Formats: sequence, C-alpha cells, structure tokens
Amino acid sequence: MNGITRMTEFEIQATSENSLTLAVSGRIDSVTAILFRHAMQEAVKHARHIILNLSSVDYINSAGLREIVYGYNALQQVHREICIIQPTEQVFESLNMAGLDTLLSVFDRVEDATKRFE
Repeated sequence: MNGITRMTEFEIQATSENSLTLAVSGRIDSVTAILFRHAMQEAVKHARHIILNLSSVDYINSAGLREIVYGYNALQQVHREICIIQPTEQVFESLNMAGLDTLLSVFDRVEDATKRFE
C-alpha cells in the first residue's frame, strides 16, 4: 500500500423502522476490532435488526470475525438478527472459513436485506 494506511471508518444509518445499516470501510483487524465492537454496541442499542455493509472492507481477521459473532449473540438474546451485505471476496472467504456464512444471511443488495426484516 505504498506506506499509506487507510483509516477504518464506521457509519450507522437508519435503513427502515425495523433495521439500521452499519457500513464499515477499511480493515477490521486486531488494531481496529475494539472500534468495530464499539460501533456494533451502538448499533445493537438502537436497532431492531442490523444490516452489516462490508462492501468497503479490504481485510478482516479473526478479531473482526469475533466482533461479528459478538453482535450476532447480542442480537439473538433479544430476538433480533444481523445480516451482511456485499462482502468483498476476501471478507466472504473469511466468513466462509469460519462457518459464519451459514450462520448469517448474506445479501448482494441492501434492499434484499431490508425485506428480510419487514
């Protein structure tokens, strides 16, 4: 990356009255996982369901995957769901290797994910 480090950013937006979208960009690794956890906690506090947009995530490791599982477990306790939209190829491979692609619904479009929660 020519010595340039891309910042990891998080944005929470209301998607519908039943869900919100947590859009993540950059890397989710051992350095940024705590920030990801804080964003997930904020989303869990304010949402019925969470749509996790990973279309701009360049890299995710086990620390990031652990935070997705945290969000999944937190929402399951209150009968809510989390789904993923548009994961990059690297992110989808990581989800697949961890078996999370069978635990979580993965969609190509936010509209499809939103329909799940109507």
